[in-house]
Amino acid sequence: MQLATAALLLAGVALANGQAITFGGESSGPASCRDYLGRQGLCDDVFQCPAFLEILRSRPTSAELNPIRRSVCGQRGRQPLVCCAKDTPTPPTRPTRPPTSGPFTGDPERHPNRGLLPDPSRLDCGTSDFTIKIVGGVVADLGEFPWVAMLGYERSGAAEVDFNCGGALINERYVLTAAHCVTGLPTEFRLAKLRLGEHDLTTDQDCINGECTGPVQDFTPEEVISHKDYNSPERFWNDIALIRLDRPYDQALGSAIRPICLPFGSFGKDPLDDKKFVVAGFGLTEAFGDSSNVMMKVNVPLFDANNCSQVFRRNQAKIGPTQLCAGGARGQDSCSGDSGGPLMATTRFGPPYHAVGVVSFGVTRCGTANVPGVYTRVSEYLNWIMDNMRP
Repeated sequence: MQLATAALLLAGVALANGQAITFGGESSGPASCRDYLGRQGLCDDVFQCPAFLEILRSRPTSAELNPIRRSVCGQRGRQPLVCCAKDTPTPPTRPTRPPTSGPFTGDPERHPNRGLLPDPSRLDCGTSDFTIKIVGGVVADLGEFPWVAMLGYERSGAAEVDFNCGGALINERYVLTAAHCVTGLPTEFRLAKLRLGEHDLTTDQDCINGECTGPVQDFTPEEVISHKDYNSPERFWNDIALIRLDRPYDQALGSAIRPICLPFGSFGKDPLDDKKFVVAGFGLTEAFGDSSNVMMKVNVPLFDANNCSQVFRRNQAKIGPTQLCAGGARGQDSCSGDSGGPLMATTRFGPPYHAVGVVSFGVTRCGTANVPGVYTRVSEYLNWIMDNMRP
């Protein structure tokens, strides 16, 4: 994409979104403003902002233009003005691509970036070093799912962050989530924070019977990568995304934080009928109920693919081979607050856990008998995940 073309695209987006536009006229200098991260800056020509200029020079995708779009603060003629913060960081480099003519299409185990992901055979993932049992109910044990991430969103004019989606840590820098959690957000919302190591939102430190985890760790998204074919060719197809954290998580803090395994080996190739499945998160505890302050968990059965297709055909949704269905038992389902979280699978012998699915969608009244939830099938996207990762 040429610089001029990208700049005109930004101007068009600003007008289409009804953002405040200033025209022509003499000015004593750039006005003060706040950028897409809320930082103080100056409203000036996009070509005067080094970080944004670097993005324009890199032949950006539409998603990579989002930080600039969200920082448009005016227009001079046909030239967009952007809010350039003094401390705007240099944008991240593009993910390292395998030396091929396109996306890697071979065996995921042989992907050039395979070493960026933990090895299930060495128990580098999918297990917990810190688990304190909680008696009764469906509350998750303290530290039981140390890879569960919370995605926090800021609304314009609001001081608090709302955690409305989930995700799963897959290595020290990347969280796997759903594309619908990071794509097409309302203009007043932005993904502002990712949290790891949380169990109870009402306490500063989580403890059971005097045993405590370390503090939660909060991160900002350094890079968001949505599948380019999300919602194509059918609605909710390719509902998968990666978020790169601004730094690795700190293992020295003693928090219950650890990555989950991805479905290599038998979890990606064999039928899943003999596996046990669980979802966990802070979502709705019952249909049309309130979100939970404590991490919850629920076992869900695998749901027959053909029956799932018939169920959702009545709801004008087509289920494809890159999706899987689970749940369908009354009161046992993942609800909207867990969007983007992992569908976790183990053998009958227990951990390590593997993220075989990403919570995608279901019916409005979740937990309905004979109506499963739909998940993005992670094994179909292993190469895509590694294509888009870098050290």
